[in-house]
Amino acid sequence: KIPILSKNDYKQNYLKFVKDGMLTEASSILLRSPVSDYSIKDKLLNPLNLEIYITSGSTGTPIEIIRHKYDVNQNYIVLNNYRKIVGGFESLSNYVWVLPESIASRKYVFCQESTYFRHNRYGYIACIEKLSKARLQEFLLFCYEKEIKSIIAWPSFLERLADYTVNTKQINLLQSVQYIESNSELLEKKVFFKICDFLKKPITNIYSGNETNFIAGTCSKNCMHVFDDNIFIELIRNQGGSSETIVTNLNSANTALIRYNLGDIAEWDSQECSCE
Repeated sequence: KIPILSKNDYKQNYLKFVKDGMLTEASSILLRSPVSDYSIKDKLLNPLNLEIYITSGSTGTPIEIIRHKYDVNQNYIVLNNYRKIVGGFESLSNYVWVLPESIASRKYVFCQESTYFRHNRYGYIACIEKLSKARLQEFLLFCYEKEIKSIIAWPSFLERLADYTVNTKQINLLQSVQYIESNSELLEKKVFFKICDFLKKPITNIYSGNETNFIAGTCSKNCMHVFDDNIFIELIRNQGGSSETIVTNLNSANTALIRYNLGDIAEWDSQECSCE
């Protein structure tokens, strides 16, 4: 009997999904106001252990999302345990997370001038808006110089990187990489096998949403398994006959969503997976 929450419902009322008492009326008014620099909202939220995100993946229009840092950390514990199983403990120590951010959005969202900057003590963010040869070469040199252990990126980037690296015979520049993770797009089987052959390293595909964090991850057979500690999933058929992904946070105490329509289409796999 609990109603399904739409993206538009969330967009109109996102401040109400923060636990009662955390936000004052004055801070809510400021958060609803347009800003030229997101560091203004960050300064307000950081002392409250809250973070603001922007997503437009399935709607085409930006949606602001507020998550509590404790909730995010709880979700990352589940993901990092999975990463440790697939890539080994050392793979968690020095990563680069590649994002398709333009120069304008990099300055607006991250307040950064540089293409590469430190994310935290465990790794870096790289904002690469064009997959040109020059950008890919720059990325290879960065991985080599920083002795990167893990690459997190979207499949199209990883496929272009594999093709460029093989064609230029520079696989030695990625010798320190132990783990590859893809997100944001479907990891098709041909790309999965291409990347596996390219680096001879494990690759996993993580299914997530900015509103809900980590939902599922692929095993060595490229089958997607739900992170049951983080998320409860329902697949509900719409009028067109497709099953929409409805998610409920199980690991978020301060910024939870109940029966949220993520805007994705999925099906349960009827076959048993014989992976590890």
